[in-house]
Amino acid sequence: MALVDHKTGEFLEVNDAVLSSTGYTKDEFMKLSYWDITPIEYEEQEKAQIELLNKTGSFGPNVKEYIRKDGTRFPISISGALFTEINGEQVVWGIIEDITERTKAEKTIKEQNEELIALNAAKDKFLTILAHDLKTPFTSLLGLLELVLRNYDRLNKDQLLEYIHMMDSVTTNTYSMLDDILLWIKAESNKIEFEPEPLTISELYNAIIDTFDPIAKTKQISIQRDLTELLPIIADKQMIKTILRNLISNAIKFTQPRGSINIQSKILDNKLVTSVTDSGVGIDPMHLKNIFNVSNNYSTPGTADEKGTGLGLLICKEFVEKHGGKIHVSSKPEKGSSFIFELPISA
Repeated sequence: MALVDHKTGEFLEVNDAVLSSTGYTKDEFMKLSYWDITPIEYEEQEKAQIELLNKTGSFGPNVKEYIRKDGTRFPISISGALFTEINGEQVVWGIIEDITERTKAEKTIKEQNEELIALNAAKDKFLTILAHDLKTPFTSLLGLLELVLRNYDRLNKDQLLEYIHMMDSVTTNTYSMLDDILLWIKAESNKIEFEPEPLTISELYNAIIDTFDPIAKTKQISIQRDLTELLPIIADKQMIKTILRNLISNAIKFTQPRGSINIQSKILDNKLVTSVTDSGVGIDPMHLKNIFNVSNNYSTPGTADEKGTGLGLLICKEFVEKHGGKIHVSSKPEKGSSFIFELPISA
C-alpha cells in the first residue's frame, strides 16, 4: 500500500510490503515518485489511469510493472482511490499487489495448454495413420489373399510366386510403418532411454550405408559417400543409426531410377555435420516449412510407389534434439533434397 501526492506523484507514505518488493529502504523510497519506478512504456496507461481517477475518484485494478532498485522489473496489480485531506491537498491511496507468483502460474498454465494442443495434434496424427496408412496396406493384403484362395487351382507356379512376392512386399512395408509408429510413440512419451557412449562414427556410418547398397541397386541408384575428418564422438548409437537409416531410406524412396545419393559428414566447429543429398523429386515449398511439424500430416508415395507414415522425419528431429543438435532441409521440386543434421561431438 502507498500514499501518493496527486499533483506531483511523489510518495507520501509506503508500507513494508512495497519496500520489500522494490528493494528500497523507506528513506530512499520517500525521495521517489511513482514515475521513477514505472517503466516508460506504461506512460499512456498511466495517463488514462489519472484521467479515470479525476473523473470517477478511483481506478483499477490495473496490471503493470514496477522497477526495483537493482533495475529489474516485476509485475504488479494496482488499484487506487482519490481523497481530499483537511488542508485541501488531494492524495491517492494505492493498493499494490506483487503478482510475480501469479504471473508465473499463469505462464505455466499457458505452457501446459500449448503442450496439450501439441499432444492433441500428435493424437490426431496417430489416429489418421491408424485409420488410413495402416488400413490401406491391409486392404491390399486381404485382396491378394482372397485372389490367391479363389484361384489357387488355376494359378501356375510363376503366377503364385508373383502373388507371394506382392504379399511379402505389402507385409514388409506395413511392418516397417508399424515399427515407425511404435518408435515415435516411445519418443513422444520419453520412454526411449538416452544412452550416449563413445562411437567411431566413420565405421558406424559405413556399416549403415552398406546395408542400403542392395536396396539402392534395385532402383539403379548410386550412393556416394564422403566421410572425411570423422573423429570419435559421444552419442547414442541406436538413435544415430535410426536418424541415418531414415534419411537414407527417404532419399532412396524419393529418387528416380538411375539417380544418385551423396552422403557427407565432417567435423565443423566441434560439431558432427552430416548431410544426405539426393537427386530426387524434391519437396513442394508449401510443405517444406512444416515438414518436421507433427500436425503437418505430410506423407507421399515414393517414386516406386513406396509407402510410409511420414513419421520418420519426426523421429529424426526428436533424436537429433535429444543430442542438443539441429536438423534442417533444403529442397527444390524436381531438383532433389538435402537433409542436414548437426550433433555436438560430446552429447
